[in-house]
Amino acid sequence: MKAIDLFAGAGGFSLAAFEVGIDVQAAIELDKQASDTYYHSLVEKLGAQTQVFSQDINDVDIGSMMKFQGIKQGQLDILLGGLTCSPLINTRRC
Repeated sequence: MKAIDLFAGAGGFSLAAFEVGIDVQAAIELDKQASDTYYHSLVEKLGAQTQVFSQDINDVDIGSMMKFQGIKQGQLDILLGGLTCSPLINTRRC
């Protein structure tokens, strides 16, 4: 199964997917520290083949990204989407 992770954070949803054999093709996360953590934890340490995009979701051409990843229409099985915790960032509860 193939998936893409939007608002990926540090990769919690992707880690769960990876652990059950789902191939997370790409992850998009605006926060640089979170995307760096994602890359270090999942790609470098676990060997996930995920392409990590550290940028605003509004700046990503999803069609081009899917084409780059070799995903054709109808081939994406799962769309992961994390919830934003930006209102909680300053309270350190996120």
